[in-house]
Amino acid sequence: MTVVHITLDGVPIAKGRPRLSARGGIARVHTDAKTLAYEKRLKAEARAAMGAKKPLDGPLRLQVVAILPIPPSWSKKAREAAQRGETQPLGRPDLDNFIKITDALNGKIARGDRPAEPGIVWNDDSQVVEILARKRYGTPPRLEIRVETITDDNRLL
Repeated sequence: MTVVHITLDGVPIAKGRPRLSARGGIARVHTDAKTLAYEKRLKAEARAAMGAKKPLDGPLRLQVVAILPIPPSWSKKAREAAQRGETQPLGRPDLDNFIKITDALNGKIARGDRPAEPGIVWNDDSQVVEILARKRYGTPPRLEIRVETITDDNRLL
């Protein structure tokens, strides 16, 4: 079993909604600048975590934990409860948008005369067959990602 750990320090950013624009009667969909910058940071951390290793092959398990900052306006008692995990972040951003940000670990698809960029952690996100995800409060805020190859010894069910 191969395991890759990636930690991105700072307040986790969920994948933003795609933006639509039109120029010359042609509609274009693009990712907002905040999401692009965060994905760029995530790619850099993923490359550092992988080192010289090739992208993982076969079926993969993805674990994502978004550790959100505890609101400073909360009382000391409420902050301590959040730190212990007794209070859960029920508001936005949605958990599934933290999972979508992991698209940054993928290789890019070839376009026209440009070849595909090799994957970083995996070659295609279709390799991810199991996902475990959670958002919680904690300090310091960060996004933690664990990717592991699945073998007969470590199947969930």
